[in-house]
Amino acid sequence: IQKMHTAKGGSNKPYILRDGGLLYKQEGHDEYRNVTFRYLTNADYLVEFDRGNLTEQQLSARLVLHIEGGSFSYAKFPTMFKHILGVTGTLADDKLPPQMKNILTQMVGVKDFTYCPSMYHEQKRDFEPTNPNYVRLAKDEDEYYNLIVDEIENRLSPTTNIEGE
Repeated sequence: IQKMHTAKGGSNKPYILRDGGLLYKQEGHDEYRNVTFRYLTNADYLVEFDRGNLTEQQLSARLVLHIEGGSFSYAKFPTMFKHILGVTGTLADDKLPPQMKNILTQMVGVKDFTYCPSMYHEQKRDFEPTNPNYVRLAKDEDEYYNLIVDEIENRLSPTTNIEGE
């Protein structure tokens, strides 16, 4: 049903029509780009044709039949190997939630876990998901980008003044 409504009204993704082609606005970029959103892009082309903004020739040059030739799951990769090395300590009992360990043992079939000391220094990450300074919810897209800029400015601020204090 969602695809039917999209075909009638378009994708609701911001775009501009230039030289018979659609350019979409992408998050984090100021310019519009030539990207496709598969059937959503086709729906937008049909909407622009219905509005009289495209000729039949321009429409037929841009409509595409999307055929999926195959897909794969990254989750299946571990089951293809007998040994897995180098997961950087992320599977340690103190870092991996119990439900994730259950997935590894029951669904993926990992039987033995061997931990080797890291050649890198101890992590200095201080992320605390319960601390409101680390997790912020933006009301809208403008506030989202402003929060990112504020965070960058906070992290780039010097921690000492010129006198070394």
